[in-house]
Amino acid sequence: MDRIFGHSIEHFREKKKMTQTQAAKLAGITQSQLSRIEDGENWPTKSTLRKICRGLGISGNEFFNH
Repeated sequence: MDRIFGHSIEHFREKKKMTQTQAAKLAGITQSQLSRIEDGENWPTKSTLRKICRGLGISGNEFFNH
């Protein structure tokens, strides 16, 4: 799968100096789920992407306009 979502998530997570574990906890998902998304093994659902953005403290617009 393409890493289009994973690359952006990883970018914002690292910019916030968060580990995958920290970001996943704030998003309410598992670290392994976040890892699979960042690695491009899975694409997030709309709901999961909203949770990740919320956990990273960014808006959907910020995510898609990065």
